[in-house]
Amino acid sequence: MTFEREVLNAEGGSWNLPPNIYSSGKVQGLYSPNQFVVRISPELQDHLTAVTTGVYQVSDLGSDVISAFSTYLHETIHWWQHVGSSLGLILSMCYPAQAHVTHKDLKYLLGKIGPKKSLRSFHLRHSGSLSTDIEQSFNRTLNYWHDIEFGYRLLLSPESSRKWDADTYFECIGHHYHIIWGTCLSVISGTVDPSLKVLPDGRKWDKEFADLRNQKVEGYYYGSPVLLPPLGAMEIFEGQARFSQLQFLHFSSSASLNWEDFRSLGMLHGIYVSAFKVFLELIEEPWPSSIDDPLVALFLLVCELAINPTEGFPFDIRYFESFIYDVDPGFRFYLFTQTIKKKDPSLKTAITNYSKEEYIAASEVLCRAGAYYPPLLAAEEVGTWPQKSSEVAKLMEEDASFRFTSTNLPVRVFLSRYISFQRDKLRHPELFTWPGVWFVDREDQKLPLKDALQVFNRNVPLFVDAPDGEIRPSLIPGRAEADIHETFTQFYMWNANYNMIRQWIVEDGPFKLDFGWLTKRYTKDEMHSWATDIFSKSFGVKPSEFTLVN
Repeated sequence: MTFEREVLNAEGGSWNLPPNIYSSGKVQGLYSPNQFVVRISPELQDHLTAVTTGVYQVSDLGSDVISAFSTYLHETIHWWQHVGSSLGLILSMCYPAQAHVTHKDLKYLLGKIGPKKSLRSFHLRHSGSLSTDIEQSFNRTLNYWHDIEFGYRLLLSPESSRKWDADTYFECIGHHYHIIWGTCLSVISGTVDPSLKVLPDGRKWDKEFADLRNQKVEGYYYGSPVLLPPLGAMEIFEGQARFSQLQFLHFSSSASLNWEDFRSLGMLHGIYVSAFKVFLELIEEPWPSSIDDPLVALFLLVCELAINPTEGFPFDIRYFESFIYDVDPGFRFYLFTQTIKKKDPSLKTAITNYSKEEYIAASEVLCRAGAYYPPLLAAEEVGTWPQKSSEVAKLMEEDASFRFTSTNLPVRVFLSRYISFQRDKLRHPELFTWPGVWFVDREDQKLPLKDALQVFNRNVPLFVDAPDGEIRPSLIPGRAEADIHETFTQFYMWNANYNMIRQWIVEDGPFKLDFGWLTKRYTKDEMHSWATDIFSKSFGVKPSEFTLVN
């Protein structure tokens, strides 16, 4: 079995800061976290669509189809990270949260100072000469926006903080994480759980974090030393996706493809292997001889545990002083490796069958060391939400039909997908931890491939690009096509508004209204008109009417 280097060494841009939203001839797959779309190159899409839907033996498929699916699997894993993990859901909520939490003050400032852009530059220029009420409104808007932005970037790429930790709006790690979890929780609860029947009450956290700040607990006060983990979510996300892709190719080739083949194909470099190298260094082990080695399985489990914190969401915070370390994926990753190294080195050889039983046993050992709830306990809890809350039950009815209430529609869509994902994860955590193993038909496979693919199809990316680059919704089994397309239309109207609000707050220069990345059906002028109409309906003013500060 042979593969093309350009096809396999494909991904390169997922979760970038800022995200690279354009595909190119050299980028075969891409996940864009602010557009919420999976992109696959036209060439690979041709290979995938040439195969009739069904369940196949690997021997019945050519190397082009297998390599194309490996790229699609890689990007689908990014979607799962984004909508199926607790960290990913919080990160996904940051974009809408920045718009929702500032909306009231944006309208107030618009009435007081008129349409000015950007608000950050205006405030930096006029701070000290503004009335108290306007100054307070500016402070709320800019502080909330930057608190979320800095926390988002710290979680994804902690090393990048060295470039901006002296920024006017940077406070401290603990503060930014508190604001992210508190604000995103407020947006979620305000949308689907206003009576807080299932979600924690983040308002009760304020006093606890204020006490940590007043007591000068490291990480929780202004000017506190910035302690960074050895890696961030970006490295973990890419390592998890790439090594799952490698396992899929390995097992698809009847174990004939291994490290040297992947290295020659350019698949073992940079961010794709950085998390695995850190993992091996921290547990003091050499590079394993095979992709089927238990160390690789353990690495993928550590990745899955690292991106699924439970403090603050879906459970309440128990230990405020350790909140940074309990939710930051890099610190969690480090703690799990130290548990393996110092407390239970037998875990290094524990996973050989990629089974649910092995998942449960190993994850409980690792989580117990950090006093963490195991992720399946969280999945079980989330699965009970529809029984505990009529609002959440209604949300899942909307998901079943894919006809969503228009209010805060993106929040509703993503939370419903998260709940659905957790239900499947509770039944089959092994599928999502080692997908490269379970989506290949193997002789010793306990779960039939047909059943595994049914789980896969329930959790496909919602939004993908067509060969011409246009974004289209996936046709999810059991949902009417018309309802899917209506939800898609409404979702991207919200998304465009989030984008323009972001520009208004922090980006200098005129508004960029080129939403050609969304569709090729309309001219540039028509898309400008579409975006203008969305913004003016929300704020009563057109983007073209803004005065530029710089």
